[in-house]
Amino acid sequence: MRIRVHSNAIVAVLGAALAMGLAVGSVSANRLSVSNRNFRITWTELMFTSGATSISCPLTLEGSFHYWTIAKVERALIGNISRASFGSASCPGGHATALQETLPWHVTYDGFRGVLPRITEIFLLFIVVA
Repeated sequence: MRIRVHSNAIVAVLGAALAMGLAVGSVSANRLSVSNRNFRITWTELMFTSGATSISCPLTLEGSFHYWTIAKVERALIGNISRASFGSASCPGGHATALQETLPWHVTYDGFRGVLPRITEIFLLFIVVA
């Protein structure tokens, strides 16, 4: 069975624990600072479900933040995903394809969990504009 991930709007809130991926350098009351504007995020297993069918695939996203500091404003555009690739050969139950013609995908800030200055999670939205 094949499942294609089509991208017309918001793909998913994929960044539940991106604090490690962001490499947050310092924190102030209204902005975050990153130590590297480029990022690479890798999931060894990302599950997609459609009805009773589900597949899990490895996924790698690469991109960059627009600035060294990120304003903590919900839905603020903070960067782009410039490369997305699924490990299609190792997707039990099906096949997933990242539509390269829809790149770049927008990255927006969606909030954080924790108490300043100890942020434990940062939430981002990856938006595909097709």
